[in-house]
Amino acid sequence: MTTTRQMIESVRNILAADTDVNAWCQANFGRGLTVYIGIDEARPAPPEDYPLAALVDLRARAGNAANRRTWELLLGLGVIAETVSVTGNVHTYTGLLQAEELRDLAENALLKGLALPGVSARGVSARINMFPTFVSYTLVSIEEIASRRQARFR
Repeated sequence: MTTTRQMIESVRNILAADTDVNAWCQANFGRGLTVYIGIDEARPAPPEDYPLAALVDLRARAGNAANRRTWELLLGLGVIAETVSVTGNVHTYTGLLQAEELRDLAENALLKGLALPGVSARGVSARINMFPTFVSYTLVSIEEIASRRQARFR
């Protein structure tokens, strides 16, 4: 059975190494994704660390009758963008759209990277905007069906 630490490290490695996520970050911000495991809400990440993915919260459940283990990870995907596009009477904060794109890419990376027998993942999203910082949150549920085989996350 996978340990919580192994699962966290696997999520970290998937996000840090995903080529689609990093190509998008390079194209839009001129740098790759920064990954935080944990975050200090009293002292937010410095602007030079954006775009970023942060593991904000984690819940684990184990030992149910079906021999399953479930983790729920709250990930924040953030960008800093000061651009506001105006077309007629429509004002679009570019950072909001970018944070949502980054969340979609990160969820897809996790779904690809965790696509192993006995493991499923699904995400639910929300967002917080404090111009010029835009963060899209996703709650990713990961379920492992326990077996006597080796840990699935490395």
